[in-house]
Amino acid sequence: MTIAFFDFDHTLTTKDSMVRFVKFHKGQKLWYSFILKKVLLLVKYKLQLVSGKIAKEALLTYFYKDVLEEELITWGNNFAKNKLNSILNTHATAKLKWHLANKHKVVIVTASLPYWISAWAEQYNIDIIASKAEVIDNKLSGKLDGENCNYQEKVSRINLRYNLSEYKEVYAYGNSKGDIPMLEMATKPFYRKFN
Repeated sequence: MTIAFFDFDHTLTTKDSMVRFVKFHKGQKLWYSFILKKVLLLVKYKLQLVSGKIAKEALLTYFYKDVLEEELITWGNNFAKNKLNSILNTHATAKLKWHLANKHKVVIVTASLPYWISAWAEQYNIDIIASKAEVIDNKLSGKLDGENCNYQEKVSRINLRYNLSEYKEVYAYGNSKGDIPMLEMATKPFYRKFN
């Protein structure tokens, strides 16, 4: 058996899907308001002085604290059906479809949240391992439920769900430092390339 793990943002896509989703859901004006108010935090994140989890929780708190999860699911499905195709990387999706055509198990492993990816992935019967939003009384708290799904956390989540010893070949595709642990566990790793 063969399994293929794909990072999502900037691997399967050409843009950051979370940014595109927030702009789609909340509008450009509110997005730039967030940038202005959180510029210091975002600079620290870019300089790797604060973690991806802290930056993501700042975004979730600003836009989605006390928002019903059902609203995100509805808007996410709408985004997946109407906007996601415009930011997909054609080379990466061609490779993904090659795996599917060859009956390989395909899994998206992403630090993004699943809300705007699920509807797209479901049409291809692709599994998703993703960061999770904490939900209390059907509303987002603004926090993550567990760790940000990046770096070693990607490997930990993969190993929780799959026994890789059952697979003859393990492909992995990524584009950033956060994908390197996942690439290192693969028998066929691809960093910023698909062949």
